[in-house]
Amino acid sequence: MALRLFFFYLAILLGAGQLQAQENQDLPELREYIQLIRETGMTELAQSTLRHTASIRVGASEVFFLRDSLGSYNMGYRSLTCPNPEADAAAVEAMKREWKEKTDPEVSNLRWLADADSSGFVTTAEAMELRRLIEFGYKAAHVVSEEGRDMKTLCQAFNCKEENMRLLLDAYGRLQEKAKKGKIAPFPEVAAQ
Repeated sequence: MALRLFFFYLAILLGAGQLQAQENQDLPELREYIQLIRETGMTELAQSTLRHTASIRVGASEVFFLRDSLGSYNMGYRSLTCPNPEADAAAVEAMKREWKEKTDPEVSNLRWLADADSSGFVTTAEAMELRRLIEFGYKAAHVVSEEGRDMKTLCQAFNCKEENMRLLLDAYGRLQEKAKKGKIAPFPEVAAQ
């Protein structure tokens, strides 16, 4: 019986040792990841969200809108920078560098706009809220250009109540003011009647 207990505890100790060794192997990768997040000043998803939004702002992607039968608008995206599949690798790399050079400064601008609490770090939630407001602006500007500026039309296009539309318009107006203050290229104008 004592011999069985000895082997049982030995197995547990060996298993724990293996787990500790595995944990120590994983730590350098985790440390590198945390360092990357610190260097960029934002979460990985925040960085992706702001890069996507910046690509729209600099013309690498475009937003389009489709009106459904109920009068609501759905939004879609289209890349304008997909390389020719027959292009040589050097040409593809040159195109990627060109768009990265255009996008990186806009990511910096958006990072400043997204940092709602001025902490110097952009959370995923902050980046997503900025993207939501910017996309709202593009969509609202499209609706206004297609159907007019009245509140009823905007509410129908967004499938929301007037009080929610007013909150969105106010938040978007604050975003536009912050962008103006930071000397960042303006967002589409939206003014409901």
